[in-house]
Amino acid sequence: MEKPITSKRPESPASVLDALAATLVESKSSLEIQDWSSLEIDSSTPLTECTTVRWRIKESIAGGDATNGIYAIFFEESCLYIGKGKPIWKRVYAHYRESQGDDPNPRWVEFFSKYKCEWRVHWLEYDHVGDPVLSDQLRRLFEHVLQNKYAPLFERERRG
Repeated sequence: MEKPITSKRPESPASVLDALAATLVESKSSLEIQDWSSLEIDSSTPLTECTTVRWRIKESIAGGDATNGIYAIFFEESCLYIGKGKPIWKRVYAHYRESQGDDPNPRWVEFFSKYKCEWRVHWLEYDHVGDPVLSDQLRRLFEHVLQNKYAPLFERERRG
């Protein structure tokens, strides 16, 4: 299991990129999603069994605790989506529900309902010690770097 990444507060806002770079150097495999912790989810499991799916996601990703970081959803070798979660397990569970048509946003339902199949979810815990705002900014930056590297289907379809 990948060790959670933590870092200290940068001295100035301009050093946010330096903090991210230092974090990536500290955990050399961070950009290789396949090296992260992972979980298989069958997103075709009916919503009537959502309590079981929810429990499995929460226990696998967070061990019952809130775990913030980055996650990626794959179908076979294709990257479907890369996102950030606060906590991760809630976002992954939301995508499962979207695959079942249970979300008010038609964009999410339309995309994830096309992929009712076995998903491989990878995640990496990331929190910036003592600064939740900076943590979120760094997770957002990390998310964009990974989206550029892996070109998820969701982003390609969204951009047309």
